[in-house]
Amino acid sequence: MIGFQQVLLKAVLLGTLFGCGLILLALLFGRWGLELAFGAEVAEHYGLLMALIALAPLKYGFRFFGNGLTATRQFGQVLQIQFVILFLLIALIFTLGFAGSMTGVAIAIYLSTLVRCILFVWKTREELRAIADCPENVRFLPASWQAARSLLADLQRVVHSGKSRWSSSSTLKQERVLGSHSELTSITSVKR
Repeated sequence: MIGFQQVLLKAVLLGTLFGCGLILLALLFGRWGLELAFGAEVAEHYGLLMALIALAPLKYGFRFFGNGLTATRQFGQVLQIQFVILFLLIALIFTLGFAGSMTGVAIAIYLSTLVRCILFVWKTREELRAIADCPENVRFLPASWQAARSLLADLQRVVHSGKSRWSSSSTLKQERVLGSHSELTSITSVKR
């Protein structure tokens, strides 16, 4: 159970980092991308894009709690939460976006996303505690720090592995070039 919790929290952290990366990309290239893809008229709504992209860390990070709940084979609970969020979103859009206000729709998306995150975290924690041998070990917040340190160590290993592969690849290329050069030298000397 501890291992499952650590993998789940690492996935949540990676998804959150990915969402933060999307925010950075939107800050750097958002207006230009909107104008390139959809024209100047749509690029005027850059502020709305930034308001919605700010949800990316929650959407990409906390969705893994839903995957964790699915992994515990609680398909009915996942479906119930999805339906609750769907009906909540529809109700919020009709009330907040009634006058055609895109800001009201954005607020509706924000609220439904927050409720979705809370429900998935709560239900996943509840289910993991129900199936754990030691329910007191299922604590997401304290385990998050350990998962973050472990994820950082994993990323450092990946970077180190990539660097060593790159250096061995470049060494291999140098050996091939040197070998080709020595072959050419020996062929030229034989011809003379």
